[in-house]
Amino acid sequence: MTPTLPEDRAVVPSLSADRAVVPSLPEDRATVPSLSADRAMVPSLPEDRALPENRAAKTALPAGRAEQPALTVAGGHDRIRPFNTADTYPEQELSNDLAQAVVAGDTVYLRGQIGQDLDTRENVGVGDVTAQADRAMANIAMLLDECGSHLDEIVKITVYLTDIRFREDVYRVMGRWLKGVHYVSTGLVVSALARPEWLVEIDATAVIPAPRAAEAAHHRLSLTRGVSRTSLPNSAGNATTQRSEERG
Repeated sequence: MTPTLPEDRAVVPSLSADRAVVPSLPEDRATVPSLSADRAMVPSLPEDRALPENRAAKTALPAGRAEQPALTVAGGHDRIRPFNTADTYPEQELSNDLAQAVVAGDTVYLRGQIGQDLDTRENVGVGDVTAQADRAMANIAMLLDECGSHLDEIVKITVYLTDIRFREDVYRVMGRWLKGVHYVSTGLVVSALARPEWLVEIDATAVIPAPRAAEAAHHRLSLTRGVSRTSLPNSAGNATTQRSEERG
């Protein structure tokens, strides 16, 4: 009998992907080359895995709701593609201010990505876990680019599957996108994701090398002319204030 899992997506701990048996390498593959300082081993994207068009991070919102800027600065961190869950989950009674990515110092944290177009919010690959995983990885690549980062700077990935039988299909897709990137990975099987049609969710964390930090920050500011800078309430509970800055 399969145990009932709580709604907060409790996981089955025995299915952690990073505990899989690793086969021994052939004798002629025994030495793993180290990456040089000039990043000579930057992996290229698979030929059949083109990135989605890098469009402005603005989508049509319900009447009465203002468009969100492509980048918001709050708490000193750059927040890419901010949104409110009242718009993304209109069928649910939610109102959470989130972002698709947050850059804190040199670290890039990405929201879990699923088979969905980030601009239109249309589902991609309904019923097809391979197509959903491919779109999730395309979204990750696009968000990293918008943050001024790259796929080869990924250090950690967590994969959520709604069925253990999806594992091979999903990991093959990830392998094509991340060939040559030796990241750490955790795989979990969960009872469900936020919507029943979503079969896999992938989130990633990347670190931008210090020599590229200024370049990456300049790239983020170039995404949009209007940058919203938010001052969060302090410990005394003062009201939140906002102002916009124009960037050339």
